[in-house]
Amino acid sequence: MSDLDASARLAQRDPGQPAPAEPVSTILAVHDDPRIHTLLYDLLGDPRGRVVEVADIGTGVVLAQTLRPDCLLLDAGLGGVHRDVLLDQLRRDPRTRPMPVIVLGAEASTPESIEQALIAGAADYISPPASSAIVAARVRGTLGRAH
Repeated sequence: MSDLDASARLAQRDPGQPAPAEPVSTILAVHDDPRIHTLLYDLLGDPRGRVVEVADIGTGVVLAQTLRPDCLLLDAGLGGVHRDVLLDQLRRDPRTRPMPVIVLGAEASTPESIEQALIAGAADYISPPASSAIVAARVRGTLGRAH
């Protein structure tokens, strides 16, 4: 198993539900926050889709380029490359340009940081506190607009 394979965890489905022939949506989540992990599985565990999670930006960029997910969720609090640099890099690459990126804001999100992320290319910015229903609706809405 390669490091890339080891870094990516596919969402586990309920064993009682049959796996679909092909996922309808693939979401790449770049984060290191257990709360985001729980949110992904609780709200986006649609058996017609899949969630791929990675904990570092470098692997996230490689997977975004090769997997070409329908949507990328980016934890604003993740260390490493600055969020706006990553957004710019994704917008410059023809393989990832059409992919919508939703930034999951840090607890200290300011209007300026939200504006900067949107200017840098984020499709949406979700600031805490946001209800689970709102997060799910915004992710599904972004996926709907992308198709």
